[in-house]
Amino acid sequence: MKKIISFKKSALIIIGAFLIAAAGLLIYARECNSKIEKNFSDYKLQKKSQGKVDISTVSLNNLEQDDLWVYEKSSKRQILFYGNPIGQLQFSPSGKRFGFLEYRDIYDKKTPYDEQVMLYLGEAGKKDYKIAYRGSFKTAGWEWLNENEVVAYTGCGTECEVAFLYDTHNLKEGVELWAVGYEWSPNKQMILSYNYSIGYGVRVQNKKGDDLFLIARDHPEFYNEFTDETTAVWSPDSGKLALVIKKEKENAMELLVYNAKNNFKQILRADAIYAKDQKILWSNDSKNLVYGGLSITMN
Repeated sequence: MKKIISFKKSALIIIGAFLIAAAGLLIYARECNSKIEKNFSDYKLQKKSQGKVDISTVSLNNLEQDDLWVYEKSSKRQILFYGNPIGQLQFSPSGKRFGFLEYRDIYDKKTPYDEQVMLYLGEAGKKDYKIAYRGSFKTAGWEWLNENEVVAYTGCGTECEVAFLYDTHNLKEGVELWAVGYEWSPNKQMILSYNYSIGYGVRVQNKKGDDLFLIARDHPEFYNEFTDETTAVWSPDSGKLALVIKKEKENAMELLVYNAKNNFKQILRADAIYAKDQKILWSNDSKNLVYGGLSITMN
């Protein structure tokens, strides 16, 4: 009899342990699913929940850049597009046109891979939206270059990002630029990108994809952290490019300045003392440059 009771107790203990473990696994699974959900789609929402409003019913006159909410007294409602969340609402330089990204459900098998994120453009006073770009969840963002051009960015692998240029009138895709870390010149006519695998440095292209300038220095035999710290900044008038980069055969940094209006001819070189998070600063008239302890005046 005692053996039977002991057996029942053991069985109950095992069952109890199993139930506790199962509950733990269920909680863990829910946490994992929650993290995956957030990592892959921060914008996924329950379409039937309250507090939402479609963008077609919203007056854009009262919205601001990247504002995705409608404020009503003490409450607010999120703006959607046909039930899907939107993001990166941006107005053109004149404010007469606008665009936004629509984030579709990436878990829906009916959603094509290259239509998970859509860029729509429209006139501020109208409800006629046109598709300018279709992309996957790797879409990083977009921006207006001017009233007639927009550019969308998407990841394409290690040290790779593609920039798609579009004519906003006929929505025709232009040149694809392949690089990483894009920085447009203030006049939006040239684009700078950073390179590493082919040699540390920078590349400048025009909007046709033609190379205007390239500096790619060979990596040292052993890893040097300075090769990760290449920094370039355009002057406000887009006429000059300042570059802080590791010297080719020394464990030190240097400051170089190039004349963008004269085929990127080098017009200055100076030793630079590197400091983490140090910035290149231009004066508003593009004649003065400050970096660390350096203060330089140029004609």
